[in-house]
Amino acid sequence: MKEAKEAVKKTATKKSSVNKKKETASKPKKATVAVKKTTKTTTSPKTTVKKEILKEVKVTKKEEVVIEATKEKTVKKHNLLLSFWTCFLAIMFVGYSISALTQKGQNGYWLSSTNWWSQANMLLFMFALIAGYALVNDFKKRNSRKESPTARALEYLGKIAKKALPILAIGYGLGLIISKFYFGYEFGETINITINGLWEFIGLHAAGFRGSTSLMVGNEALWFISSILICSYFLYWLMARDEEKAKGFIVPFIFLLIGGIWCKANSSGLTSGLLFTLVGMSGGIIIYYLVEKLKTHKFTSEETAFLTFIYVVIAGLLIWFTLYPTTSFALDPWTVYLFSGIIVMLTFLGSDLVVKFVKNEAIYKVSAFLSEASIYLYMIHYPVILLVLLIAGKNNPGTIYSAAQIFWPTLILSYVLSSLIKLFYESVNTTKKND
Repeated sequence: MKEAKEAVKKTATKKSSVNKKKETASKPKKATVAVKKTTKTTTSPKTTVKKEILKEVKVTKKEEVVIEATKEKTVKKHNLLLSFWTCFLAIMFVGYSISALTQKGQNGYWLSSTNWWSQANMLLFMFALIAGYALVNDFKKRNSRKESPTARALEYLGKIAKKALPILAIGYGLGLIISKFYFGYEFGETINITINGLWEFIGLHAAGFRGSTSLMVGNEALWFISSILICSYFLYWLMARDEEKAKGFIVPFIFLLIGGIWCKANSSGLTSGLLFTLVGMSGGIIIYYLVEKLKTHKFTSEETAFLTFIYVVIAGLLIWFTLYPTTSFALDPWTVYLFSGIIVMLTFLGSDLVVKFVKNEAIYKVSAFLSEASIYLYMIHYPVILLVLLIAGKNNPGTIYSAAQIFWPTLILSYVLSSLIKLFYESVNTTKKND
């Protein structure tokens, strides 16, 4: 009897094992493209390669479509709002530089006095905030490196200088050429301003290192690039030396102390170029950590609507102020700086409804191109203004040029020239990479 029972058990276990094999054979095999399993291999490296190739071949077309779709979803779109502000600020600087030349009869060019863009230089603070944000963003990506703070700061300085200095050279060169003809300099005077202006080119103009000559270089916008290079090194060094102390005490202290002293002493705002940029970049570093903290919060629909309302109102006030500064919304410099900080913070946060209005692929591409070209435009727009005035010709009080007559040709020519420089610069970089 016992032998019979054991025989029955054996047959039952055989049947169950056979059924399990059938079930496992009938189940579809899962794709293993995105998963790599580590196994102990006793075979040669060639055998391992063959096994991996076989696994890739087993992926079906349907799975390939899903994988490609997933890759497309993970590609991060550039920030449309940031592109808008970059373009707006570049256009604004063109208007401001023209308004700075509205003194009638200056160098034989009679221009109408205008209120248009006359206080727009204060929004340059927004560029300084963005530069500070970008600095921390780069620092966080490279934070695992073991080099000394000095080496890391120099590496970052080299990174931004590599991109800025060639454009700076173009802007400086154009300024020299235009200066000779616009100001009527002799050849020897042009050589003089070239030599004495080297401080400006190597990035120390904002710190006060500049020639003692009264001759002018026809590119007044380059001081800001100088100050970005100087401040970037010191702030990056602080972050690399001790991030916790830098973000928790030193950077906020710089922002509040220098900003507060200047606020009390100068009602016209930050008048020193270097301190202006230092305060702005310190504010950008603070904004980075605020944004990262806010990104962990899940915003309700009511909160999103409120952020959208705040964004639209403040953006409208800033745009109106840059166009018509002494009319209904005559803002103090410190209000402009505060509003600039709010706009930059909400732009990088991206939790408002404004970013959801535009989802067109063509608009993304166009805005990205114009945004990058705007950086070049900032460095060359001043010489272009002088070139447009040269082409227009000297006039008299009876034939005064309006700001708009100079503005539109300057803007179009600046964007065309900036786009050409951008494309040339990219083609050179592409050729170097291929070589």
